[in-house]
Amino acid sequence: MTKRKKTLSVLFIPEGEKQTFSLKIRYGVLKILFSMFIVACVIFAAGSFSYWNLTKLSWDYDRLVSRNEKLLKDNAIINEIALKYQSLQATDRRIRNLFGDINFTNSEPANSVGQASAGSGYISPGGRDNLYKLLNPFLLADIMSAYPTLIPVGGEITQAFSPKEALTGRGHFGVDLSAKEGSVISAAGDGVVIFSNWTVDAGNQVIIDHQNGYITVYKHNASLLVQERKFIYQGEPIALLGNSGDSSAPHLHIEIWKNYVPVDPVSVWPKSKWRN
Repeated sequence: MTKRKKTLSVLFIPEGEKQTFSLKIRYGVLKILFSMFIVACVIFAAGSFSYWNLTKLSWDYDRLVSRNEKLLKDNAIINEIALKYQSLQATDRRIRNLFGDINFTNSEPANSVGQASAGSGYISPGGRDNLYKLLNPFLLADIMSAYPTLIPVGGEITQAFSPKEALTGRGHFGVDLSAKEGSVISAAGDGVVIFSNWTVDAGNQVIIDHQNGYITVYKHNASLLVQERKFIYQGEPIALLGNSGDSSAPHLHIEIWKNYVPVDPVSVWPKSKWRN
Protein backbone atom coordinates (compact mmCIF):
# COMPACT_ATOMS: atom_id res chain seq x y z
CA MET A 1 0.00 0.00 0.00
CA THR A 2 1.59 3.32 -1.11
CA LYS A 3 1.64 6.35 1.14
CA ARG A 4 -0.43 9.21 -0.22
CA LYS A 5 1.42 12.54 -0.44
CA LYS A 6 -0.26 15.44 1.27
CA THR A 7 -1.21 18.33 -0.97
CA LEU A 8 -2.82 21.72 -0.59
CA SER A 9 -5.66 22.46 -3.00
CA VAL A 10 -6.43 26.02 -3.96
CA LEU A 11 -9.78 26.59 -5.65
CA PHE A 12 -10.09 29.53 -8.06
CA ILE A 13 -13.64 30.76 -8.80
CA PRO A 14 -13.65 33.38 -11.57
CA GLU A 15 -16.49 35.89 -11.93
CA GLY A 16 -19.30 35.20 -14.29
CA GLU A 17 -20.04 31.80 -15.81
CA LYS A 18 -16.43 30.82 -16.37
CA GLN A 19 -15.41 27.36 -15.23
CA THR A 20 -13.75 27.05 -11.86
CA PHE A 21 -10.37 25.37 -11.47
CA SER A 22 -8.14 24.29 -8.67
CA LEU A 23 -4.41 24.16 -8.02
CA LYS A 24 -2.78 21.45 -5.97
CA ILE A 25 0.55 22.20 -4.25
CA ARG A 26 2.52 19.69 -2.27
CA TYR A 27 3.43 20.63 1.27
CA GLY A 28 7.05 19.90 0.53
CA VAL A 29 7.07 22.55 -2.20
CA LEU A 30 5.37 25.01 0.14
CA LYS A 31 8.08 24.43 2.73
CA ILE A 32 10.74 25.11 0.13
CA LEU A 33 9.01 28.31 -1.05
CA PHE A 34 8.55 29.52 2.53
CA SER A 35 12.19 28.79 3.31
CA MET A 36 13.25 30.75 0.22
CA PHE A 37 11.03 33.68 1.30
CA ILE A 38 12.62 33.70 4.77
CA VAL A 39 16.10 33.61 3.26
CA ALA A 40 15.19 36.48 0.89
CA CYS A 41 13.90 38.57 3.83
CA VAL A 42 17.10 37.94 5.78
CA ILE A 43 19.22 38.86 2.78
CA PHE A 44 17.17 42.05 2.21
CA ALA A 45 17.48 43.08 5.88
CA ALA A 46 21.21 42.41 5.91
CA GLY A 47 21.64 44.30 2.64
CA SER A 48 19.66 47.29 3.95
CA PHE A 49 21.71 47.34 7.16
CA SER A 50 24.98 47.15 5.22
CA TYR A 51 23.86 49.91 2.83
CA TRP A 52 22.98 52.18 5.76
CA ASN A 53 26.37 51.56 7.35
CA LEU A 54 28.13 52.27 4.06
CA THR A 55 26.12 55.49 3.62
CA LYS A 56 26.98 56.59 7.14
CA LEU A 57 30.65 55.79 6.57
CA SER A 58 30.54 57.82 3.36
CA TRP A 59 29.10 60.82 5.22
CA ASP A 60 31.71 60.49 7.94
CA TYR A 61 34.43 60.25 5.31
CA ASP A 62 33.22 63.43 3.58
CA ARG A 63 33.17 65.26 6.91
CA LEU A 64 36.66 64.03 7.75
CA VAL A 65 37.95 65.08 4.34
CA SER A 66 36.42 68.55 4.75
CA ARG A 67 37.80 68.88 8.27
CA ASN A 68 41.22 67.71 7.13
CA GLU A 69 41.25 70.30 4.35
CA LYS A 70 40.36 73.03 6.86
CA LEU A 71 43.09 71.84 9.21
CA LEU A 72 45.59 71.90 6.37
CA LYS A 73 44.59 75.47 5.49
CA ASP A 74 44.80 76.54 9.14
CA ASN A 75 48.18 74.86 9.42
CA ALA A 76 49.39 76.70 6.31
CA ILE A 77 48.25 80.03 7.82
CA ILE A 78 50.00 79.23 11.10
CA ASN A 79 53.19 78.33 9.23
CA GLU A 80 52.98 81.59 7.28
CA ILE A 81 52.53 83.59 10.50
CA ALA A 82 55.45 81.74 12.07
CA LEU A 83 57.67 82.54 9.06
CA LYS A 84 56.67 86.22 9.20
CA TYR A 85 57.37 86.28 12.93
CA GLN A 86 60.81 84.76 12.37
CA SER A 87 61.46 87.32 9.63
CA LEU A 88 60.46 90.16 11.97
CA GLN A 89 62.75 88.76 14.65
CA ALA A 90 65.62 88.61 12.17
CA THR A 91 64.93 92.20 11.05
CA ASP A 92 64.79 93.37 14.66
CA ARG A 93 68.14 91.72 15.37
CA ARG A 94 69.71 93.36 12.30
CA ILE A 95 68.42 96.80 13.33
CA ARG A 96 69.66 96.37 16.88
CA ASN A 97 73.07 95.20 15.61
CA LEU A 98 73.30 98.29 13.38
CA PHE A 99 72.03 100.94 15.81
CA GLY A 100 72.38 99.36 19.21
CA ASP A 101 69.43 99.14 21.58
CA ILE A 102 67.08 101.74 20.02
CA ASN A 103 64.04 102.41 22.14
CA PHE A 104 61.00 102.89 19.90
CA THR A 105 58.67 103.24 22.88
CA ASN A 106 58.35 106.15 25.24
CA SER A 107 59.69 104.35 28.31
CA GLU A 108 60.99 107.59 29.92
CA PRO A 109 58.94 110.67 30.78
CA ALA A 110 58.77 113.24 27.97
CA ASN A 111 61.40 115.97 28.42
CA SER A 112 59.59 118.39 26.12
CA VAL A 113 56.18 119.23 24.75
CA GLY A 114 57.32 118.08 21.32
CA GLN A 115 58.35 114.67 22.56
CA ALA A 116 55.06 114.34 24.45
CA SER A 117 53.13 115.11 21.26
CA ALA A 118 55.15 112.54 19.33
CA GLY A 119 53.98 109.88 21.78
CA SER A 120 55.08 106.26 21.91
CA GLY A 121 56.53 106.30 18.38
CA TYR A 122 59.28 108.77 19.29
CA ILE A 123 62.84 107.88 18.23
CA SER A 124 65.67 109.42 20.23
CA PRO A 125 67.82 111.93 18.27
CA GLY A 126 70.89 109.77 18.78
CA GLY A 127 69.54 107.06 16.50
CA ARG A 128 68.12 109.24 13.74
CA ASP A 129 71.24 109.71 11.61
CA ASN A 130 71.87 105.97 11.32
CA LEU A 131 68.17 105.32 10.72
CA TYR A 132 68.14 107.81 7.84
CA LYS A 133 71.22 106.27 6.29
CA LEU A 134 69.60 102.85 6.37
CA LEU A 135 66.19 103.87 5.06
CA ASN A 136 67.22 106.44 2.46
CA PRO A 137 70.73 106.20 1.00
CA PHE A 138 69.92 109.02 -1.44
CA LEU A 139 68.85 111.49 1.24
CA LEU A 140 71.51 114.05 0.30
CA ALA A 141 70.07 114.33 -3.24
CA ASP A 142 67.60 117.01 -2.11
CA ILE A 143 68.15 118.39 1.39
CA MET A 144 65.58 121.15 0.95
CA SER A 145 62.71 118.69 0.52
CA ALA A 146 63.27 117.56 4.10
CA TYR A 147 61.86 120.87 5.33
CA PRO A 148 58.07 120.62 5.91
CA THR A 149 57.16 123.43 3.52
CA LEU A 150 54.45 121.58 1.59
CA ILE A 151 50.83 122.18 2.62
CA PRO A 152 49.46 118.66 3.33
CA VAL A 153 45.97 119.31 1.96
CA GLY A 154 44.16 122.24 0.42
CA GLY A 155 41.53 123.68 2.70
CA GLU A 156 40.39 126.46 4.96
CA ILE A 157 41.85 127.18 8.38
CA THR A 158 39.07 126.73 10.93
CA GLN A 159 41.28 127.06 14.01
CA ALA A 160 44.59 128.92 14.05
CA PHE A 161 47.81 128.25 15.92
CA SER A 162 47.50 129.24 19.59
CA PRO A 163 50.03 127.62 21.94
CA LYS A 164 48.67 129.54 24.95
CA GLU A 165 44.92 129.66 24.59
CA ALA A 166 43.53 131.84 27.36
CA LEU A 167 39.91 130.68 27.32
CA THR A 168 40.39 126.95 27.74
CA GLY A 169 43.84 126.91 29.26
CA ARG A 170 44.89 124.37 26.62
CA GLY A 171 47.25 125.18 23.84
CA HIS A 172 46.41 124.56 20.20
CA PHE A 173 49.83 123.61 18.86
CA GLY A 174 48.89 123.51 15.20
CA VAL A 175 46.21 124.57 12.72
CA ASP A 176 43.00 122.86 11.66
CA LEU A 177 42.44 122.56 7.92
CA SER A 178 38.85 121.86 6.93
CA ALA A 179 38.48 119.85 3.71
CA LYS A 180 36.34 117.12 2.16
CA GLU A 181 36.39 113.86 4.09
CA GLY A 182 38.58 111.32 2.33
CA SER A 183 40.89 113.94 0.81
CA VAL A 184 44.47 112.76 0.38
CA ILE A 185 46.91 114.11 2.96
CA SER A 186 50.50 114.44 1.75
CA ALA A 187 53.75 114.54 3.69
CA ALA A 188 54.92 118.11 4.28
CA GLY A 189 58.53 117.05 3.72
CA ASP A 190 60.89 114.10 3.41
CA GLY A 191 61.22 112.09 6.60
CA VAL A 192 60.80 108.85 8.52
CA VAL A 193 57.44 107.81 9.91
CA ILE A 194 58.03 107.38 13.65
CA PHE A 195 54.36 106.85 14.55
CA SER A 196 51.39 105.60 12.53
CA ASN A 197 48.59 104.34 14.71
CA TRP A 198 45.41 105.19 16.59
CA THR A 199 45.25 107.23 19.79
CA VAL A 200 42.25 108.22 21.91
CA ASP A 201 42.45 112.00 21.42
CA ALA A 202 44.08 112.27 17.99
CA GLY A 203 42.38 109.25 16.37
CA ASN A 204 44.39 107.91 13.43
CA GLN A 205 47.66 109.82 13.72
CA VAL A 206 50.88 110.04 11.71
CA ILE A 207 54.13 111.58 12.99
CA ILE A 208 57.08 112.20 10.69
CA ASP A 209 60.63 113.05 11.81
CA HIS A 210 62.41 115.17 9.19
CA GLN A 211 65.83 114.74 10.87
CA ASN A 212 66.70 118.42 10.54
CA GLY A 213 65.00 119.27 13.84
CA TYR A 214 61.49 119.35 12.40
CA ILE A 215 58.70 116.97 13.36
CA THR A 216 55.24 117.09 11.76
CA VAL A 217 52.09 115.63 13.33
CA TYR A 218 48.91 114.77 11.38
CA LYS A 219 45.80 114.03 13.48
CA HIS A 220 42.15 112.88 13.12
CA ASN A 221 42.67 110.95 9.88
CA ALA A 222 40.04 108.58 8.48
CA SER A 223 42.67 105.99 7.58
CA LEU A 224 46.46 105.67 7.48
CA LEU A 225 48.45 104.87 4.33
CA VAL A 226 51.97 104.47 5.77
CA GLN A 227 53.72 102.26 8.29
CA GLU A 228 56.20 103.12 11.01
CA ARG A 229 59.93 103.23 10.10
CA LYS A 230 59.06 103.90 6.45
CA PHE A 231 60.86 106.70 4.63
CA ILE A 232 58.42 109.17 3.07
CA TYR A 233 59.12 111.69 0.33
CA GLN A 234 57.65 115.17 0.30
CA GLY A 235 54.20 115.07 -1.29
CA GLU A 236 53.75 111.31 -0.83
CA PRO A 237 50.25 110.31 0.40
CA ILE A 238 50.30 109.35 4.08
CA ALA A 239 46.62 109.38 5.14
CA LEU A 240 43.04 110.23 4.21
CA LEU A 241 41.36 113.17 5.90
CA GLY A 242 38.71 112.20 8.42
CA ASN A 243 37.05 112.80 11.77
CA SER A 244 38.58 110.21 14.11
CA GLY A 245 39.42 110.67 17.77
CA ASP A 246 38.28 113.76 19.71
CA SER A 247 36.91 115.65 16.72
CA SER A 248 33.60 117.27 15.84
CA ALA A 249 33.96 117.55 12.05
CA PRO A 250 36.21 116.25 9.25
CA HIS A 251 39.48 118.16 9.27
CA LEU A 252 43.25 117.78 9.47
CA HIS A 253 45.02 118.98 12.59
CA ILE A 254 48.63 119.60 11.51
CA GLU A 255 51.43 120.47 13.91
CA ILE A 256 55.03 121.44 13.13
CA TRP A 257 57.65 121.21 15.86
CA LYS A 258 61.15 122.72 15.63
CA ASN A 259 63.60 121.30 18.18
CA TYR A 260 60.66 120.17 20.34
CA VAL A 261 59.00 123.60 20.27
CA PRO A 262 55.70 124.10 18.39
CA VAL A 263 55.73 126.66 15.58
CA ASP A 264 52.90 128.09 13.51
CA PRO A 265 52.65 125.96 10.35
CA VAL A 266 51.54 129.00 8.35
CA SER A 267 54.88 130.65 9.12
CA VAL A 268 56.70 127.64 7.64
CA TRP A 269 54.61 127.26 4.50
CA PRO A 270 55.56 129.57 1.59
CA LYS A 271 52.97 132.29 1.10
CA SER A 272 53.01 131.71 -2.65
CA LYS A 273 51.83 128.11 -2.11
CA TRP A 274 49.22 128.84 0.56
CA ARG A 275 45.60 128.51 -0.53
CA ASN A 276 43.04 129.70 1.99
